[in-house]
Amino acid sequence: MRQALLVVHLLFLISAIATAQHDRNTADNRRPWTVTAGHQVGMLLPVEPFLRGENLSGAPLTRFGATTASFLVRTAGHREWERRHGRPELGFGLTFLHYHNRRELGRPVALHRSFLAPLWERDGIRLAYGADIGLAAGWRRYDADRNPFNKLISTYLTAYFRLRVAGKVPLSDHFALQLDAGLTHVSNGNVKRPNAGLNAVSAGIGLRYAIREVPPAVLPPLPRFSPYTDLSISFFGGVEKRLYQTENLPPSEKYRGLTHGLGGIAVTVGRRLSYGSKIGLGGSLMYHDGNRVSAWTEDGQLHHHAAGSVGDRLRLGVFPSYELIFHRWSVMVQAEYYVVAPGDMNPVDRFRQRLGLKYRLSDRVYLATLVNARQFSVADFVEWHVGYTLTGSRRRGGSD
Repeated sequence: MRQALLVVHLLFLISAIATAQHDRNTADNRRPWTVTAGHQVGMLLPVEPFLRGENLSGAPLTRFGATTASFLVRTAGHREWERRHGRPELGFGLTFLHYHNRRELGRPVALHRSFLAPLWERDGIRLAYGADIGLAAGWRRYDADRNPFNKLISTYLTAYFRLRVAGKVPLSDHFALQLDAGLTHVSNGNVKRPNAGLNAVSAGIGLRYAIREVPPAVLPPLPRFSPYTDLSISFFGGVEKRLYQTENLPPSEKYRGLTHGLGGIAVTVGRRLSYGSKIGLGGSLMYHDGNRVSAWTEDGQLHHHAAGSVGDRLRLGVFPSYELIFHRWSVMVQAEYYVVAPGDMNPVDRFRQRLGLKYRLSDRVYLATLVNARQFSVADFVEWHVGYTLTGSRRRGGSD
């Protein structure tokens, strides 16, 4: 109830400030302003023992909910990239996350950047895709003595990410119904272990209130897009914090482990299909100094030994890739298989999943952050990429 009241007060404050600003200055750059409030319900993906019943309650945790308030401004379409993405909405939001286990998970709240880009629009009815990206705080983190079952979150602050599709149905000149569905992920990016993270699927309903409606301007048409092929080369690095659990360690040290460095090169041949979509096929070569490492305890201390040669620490993989492009940002999805890997690697773990964000500093230079996971649930490490793109054919239709 207190969270609902806080959302109402937040919406009222935003509306009052925006209305006052509008009354003071009506000659500014006029753009549609909208506030939204909604609630999501869904289910947690039970990939960890904690969610399947190994917790203080002794019962599975399946329910998920979230209450969100956001402030959005629709771009005017004066810039070409805005027209390419259907004049998207950009803004900020506050989301209260409900995992129905405050004693062990806490009462997290996420502050995030939001965007929504139309897929289809007619007579005020709109279908859009979007994402919320930010940080979440308020967790009850893992503690060997006070919170030993929570292997999901071990830091007070985590990353928050939600990928969604949303529909808008007008109710009046200012009010509209909003429906959405999406996938929510929180984790600390393996900055500290344990870090299984939480994943949920949910659907939501809410209200949109247009503080200021602006008739659509007559905008110049977009140049015709011509698909093209390019070659991207990136160098990456990172660390993996690996836990070595042994019976001889005391509980307070059970989840202390070793940090292993890694780095490599990735090459991808991509095909840009449209302003917002790109596919590719690539390969990577990675050196990981955690390969062929054995660990043991002696006199209460954790020791380790690296066996084998440099070649035993190499991983060679191939992958298809997909990018959902929004101006200079991209959501990247890759599915990689290690054709060369250490002999002691579980065959199932040779299949990897990468998910992350890419930002283009220019038409050729980019940065990317990718989470490298296995079994669709366990994030092992984060790869930090710096890359360069070579365009194989002349690009027409402008650049982002």
